[in-house]
Amino acid sequence: MSLFIRAPDLGFLKLLCSKAQFFIVDPARKIRGTNSKNPNSMNNKSIILRDTRFKATADGHGGNRRTLQIEEILSKVGFEVHDLQDYKIWQSFTQKTFRQKLIILITRIPNILKFIRYLPCIIFDFKSLISDFRYFILSTLKSDKLRKLNHNQYGTPEVVIWEDSLNYLTPHMVKNKGLKLIALPHNFDSVGLRNCNLSEMNDNLISLRNEIRHLAKADYVFCISREEQWFLRFCGIDSDYLPYYPPETIVRDLLEIRKNRLSKNNRKDNSTNKFLILGSCTNPPTKDGIVDLIKWLTYISKTIDFEVKIAGYGSENLINELELSSEFKIIGSLSNKELLDVMSETTAVLIHQRYGLGALTKIPEMLIAGIPVIANNIAARSYYDYNEIHIYNNIQELAQLMSQTFLVPEVPLPPLQDEKRFIDACMNN
Repeated sequence: MSLFIRAPDLGFLKLLCSKAQFFIVDPARKIRGTNSKNPNSMNNKSIILRDTRFKATADGHGGNRRTLQIEEILSKVGFEVHDLQDYKIWQSFTQKTFRQKLIILITRIPNILKFIRYLPCIIFDFKSLISDFRYFILSTLKSDKLRKLNHNQYGTPEVVIWEDSLNYLTPHMVKNKGLKLIALPHNFDSVGLRNCNLSEMNDNLISLRNEIRHLAKADYVFCISREEQWFLRFCGIDSDYLPYYPPETIVRDLLEIRKNRLSKNNRKDNSTNKFLILGSCTNPPTKDGIVDLIKWLTYISKTIDFEVKIAGYGSENLINELELSSEFKIIGSLSNKELLDVMSETTAVLIHQRYGLGALTKIPEMLIAGIPVIANNIAARSYYDYNEIHIYNNIQELAQLMSQTFLVPEVPLPPLQDEKRFIDACMNN
C-alpha cells in the first residue's frame, strides 16, 4: 500500500478535510471521529489532564502545533483535555501582589517537600538563575494543581498527558496519585537549545540523563521521531512512536498553498530558482544552521544563479551580523498571510542544521503545501524516505541539488496506525 496520496487525488483529500470527520476513514478502524463505532469509543466524554508548556494553537511555532495535534487526536474520540499551561499559570502568578505571591509560595512549597530529592534536577539543569527560579515556581504551582485534583475542577481524570518533559515533578505527583501517565516529549528538551560542543558535552549528557530517568516513570512514552524512540529503547524504556502531522486547520491552509502553486505553475523553464530559508533565529541550533547555510550559499552563488528569501522570528537581526550579497533578501518575521504568500512563490525550502533535533514539524508541512525540501542529513532526520526530500551531506551535493528540476511532492498520509496506538494507550486501563 502506498504511503502517499498522489497529486491527482488532491481534490478528494480536500473534500475529506472539509468534513467534520477530518481526513481519511480507514475501513479497518473509524477512529478519527466522535461517531466512531470502535468498541473502545466512549459514550460520555472522559477527562484528560495535560501538563504542557505551549498553547494549543495553529498560530504559533512547532511546539504550539504539536500540542494542538495531540489535543485534536484526543478530542476526535471523545476526550476532554484540560491543560496546565505555563503561560496561564505564570501570568496569573505575576499579576498578584508581592504579599499574595509570598503567601502562595509559603503555602504551596511545603506540599511538595517530600519530593525534595527531585528538585535538583530542575534547579541545577538551567543556565541562568532567572530561568531556574521561574521554572521552579512553574513546576511548584503545576504540581500543586496536580495534588489538588478534585471533581469540581477537572472531573475525574484517570490519565495525565505529560508534554512538558522538563517539569520533573509531574511524573512523581501523578504516580503518587495512582493515575496513568502518558509522556509525549516534543523532543529531547533538555538538550534541544544547548550548544553541542566538546566543552559542554558532560553537562549535556547529565541533562539528557535526567530527562530520560524521569521519562522512565511514565506508563507510556510516545516519541515524535524514530531516532528518539530507538534511543529510549536502547536506554531500557519501552517507547512508542507518534510523528507530527499538522492539525486540520493548518492542513487546509497548506492545501490552499498547494493549489496556488499549481495554478501559478511556479517552476518555469529558464527562470531563476527562488529558495526559502525559514526558521526562528532565537533558537541557537536553527540560527547556527542558517548562518552556516548562508555562507555555503554565498560560495555557491559564484557558479549558480538563484534567489534566497530568509524569513522567521528574529531573522531580521541577521542584517547586522552578516554581509549579504544581492542574492539574499531578509524578510524577517511574517504574519500568517505573508508567509503563505511567500510559500506560494518559492521553488523549494532550504533547511540546514549543524547540530540539533531536526525539522520535525516543518518538513511535513512543506510537503503538504507542495513545496520540495532540500535539507542536510541532520535537519532531515525521521523523514529520509519521504517523497521530494532532497538530502545533502556537503556543499557540493547542495549545489547539485539546487540546480535540478523539482517535482511536486506527494501528500503524506496522516499516521493513523500510530494515532490508534496512542488512543488505545489512553483508553486501556
